[in-house]
Amino acid sequence: MAVKGITEKTLANGEKVIYVRFKYKNKNYGVRNFTKIFKNCKTVKDAQKKLREVKDRIDEGKDPFIVSKDDLDYYFTKTYNENIASELWSEATAKNYKSYYDKHIKKAIGWKKLSKITYANLDAIIISLANRKARSKNTLKALLNPIFKKALKLKTINENPADELEHYTVGKREDLDKRLREEDYLIATRKLYKAVALYKPKIGLENELNTYLYLLLMTAHRYGELLKLTIEDVYLDEKKIVSPAPITKTREDYHYPIPNECIEYFKTIKSGLLFPNLRAYSMPDYFSKLVALSEIKIFRNKSITAHDTRRLLLYIMIKNCKIDSLLADYCLEHKPKGVIGHYTSFGYKDKKEAYIKYWNTIRN
Repeated sequence: MAVKGITEKTLANGEKVIYVRFKYKNKNYGVRNFTKIFKNCKTVKDAQKKLREVKDRIDEGKDPFIVSKDDLDYYFTKTYNENIASELWSEATAKNYKSYYDKHIKKAIGWKKLSKITYANLDAIIISLANRKARSKNTLKALLNPIFKKALKLKTINENPADELEHYTVGKREDLDKRLREEDYLIATRKLYKAVALYKPKIGLENELNTYLYLLLMTAHRYGELLKLTIEDVYLDEKKIVSPAPITKTREDYHYPIPNECIEYFKTIKSGLLFPNLRAYSMPDYFSKLVALSEIKIFRNKSITAHDTRRLLLYIMIKNCKIDSLLADYCLEHKPKGVIGHYTSFGYKDKKEAYIKYWNTIRN
């Protein structure tokens, strides 16, 4: 579709380039090769987006066609790309951070040189977040602190203004018994287990999503971690999964058994991700639909989430299966601390036996 002022042309060498000509604030800007100036500008749609950014930079009093290598936008983009490439950030984390940066940081200080950003600049952003939850305020420091710390080590800046930001206390999630009306957590979990077989996802996701939900419910491992598993992490002969350190929260390998409900699907995967068509940002919706199918009773305006499967597993292992609480904790990769952690040791065999006992209990 043609867009006024934006033209796509093919050069003699076959390269496609985007030319842009526009007028803004009573000033005419001649034809510019956006593909040459901005490396990622390869389509008319890219040019439209970049043109909006160019106008924002004009509003900030900056030359829009000089790409600075010392402003916050540059460092954030560099960090963003590095963390995606190294898988330090999951797809969902990257998406959330990019959205947060664009909404709360970019216009306020994205154009400023890193060395010119002060605590006062950051405090002004915190003030603008006054009506938002503690987690949103803490994200500002979580996002900017690594950038400033690295720049400090490289002597690009002399001090880290993010060091002075306050950490806001995040409210503890309500206990399950204040959200879940079911008096017995085992009954609730059995309802969830039975609901997986009733779940009818859209065509093409049937086996994939149902297997994923079984794995989530029966191992209680974090849903983002499960989505990053590949068939190379699965040892079918031993019915074992080894989540590699780069995708786990503690950056350690996690070993845990595979429920029989997942085996047949895993056999169909020849290479790559176990769940290639599932996305982290869709998980809350998938899980809420599973909860609705299960007909679990929940108090009005309350909810249970995929993360609550960890609470359910711990409770049932300890209360119903009579499994040692330290071993139940170990199944979720929680390590005992202090003297107990020094002298207590469980192995994979203990973990496997605990899981099997838990599975048999919720299947019944």
